[in-house]
Amino acid sequence: MGLRDGALGYGIIGMRLWDMGSLGWDRWDGIVGMGFWDGTLGYGIIGMGSLGWDRWDGIDGIVGMGSLGFPAVLEILELIQRRDLVAADEQIIALEAECSAMASLPSPPPSSSSPSSPSSPSCRQTRDVALLYDALLAQLWAVVGESVPSGRPYPLLRSVVRVLEQEEAADARHPFGIPGRPRGLRRRWEEAVGRAAVERLGQVVVGGGLGPRLAALAGRAVGDLGMARCHVVPVYPAGYDAFGVYAKGYHRALAQQLVALAQRPLAVPELYLLLDWHSNTYTR
Repeated sequence: MGLRDGALGYGIIGMRLWDMGSLGWDRWDGIVGMGFWDGTLGYGIIGMGSLGWDRWDGIDGIVGMGSLGFPAVLEILELIQRRDLVAADEQIIALEAECSAMASLPSPPPSSSSPSSPSSPSCRQTRDVALLYDALLAQLWAVVGESVPSGRPYPLLRSVVRVLEQEEAADARHPFGIPGRPRGLRRRWEEAVGRAAVERLGQVVVGGGLGPRLAALAGRAVGDLGMARCHVVPVYPAGYDAFGVYAKGYHRALAQQLVALAQRPLAVPELYLLLDWHSNTYTR
């Protein structure tokens, strides 16, 4: 059948329809799935052993790639769901490198059945990488949010730090202009810390008026920062200034709470209490 040399082509073996004889053939977006060959590079084609394709949650999968050394999209998603975050990030970086290599190949001549479009293998793979990063970041920031209220050392936080380090190294390796690079995960981590602080203070519910609420907010902020100093900050390298990031996040979250309180209709004694607390109590 004259297989394409290197088997990579544009994510497939061969570029057009193949006469599969008794094995039959299956075409999807002009790409032929090689049903007899486990782990074909038919991009977007999942589990071609039965001459079919499937799609999982909007992500075009590549399955059975172990023999070629490329990660499978669904396998990476499983790693993310299991919170094996370091391994997942390593494989996403590898998939991203494959995507960049694919994009550098000469494009096949356009045809009526497979025109050059955003549905091309390179574009689909770029989308897969972006979706995988979205899933990974959701888990990273969830761990960041869970670590302080756990009130104890949180082992998964070490995985977050390792992913941040891996991504900073990947940012340094990739030339400017690669889709999604630089990802700037350090800055996004700081934003995640701030969102977690907003969520924590937003959970404070207390009755009895303005004074008790201010005291409860201050108690939550001080208590969380104490937990962060003991159990969270030591996980981060010194260059992260982790305690400063957490302190800044809680300061801003508390400021949001005060702004919200000041916008309520307050009696003169409550307004005085709020101003006095902001000017004197909080500064201490």
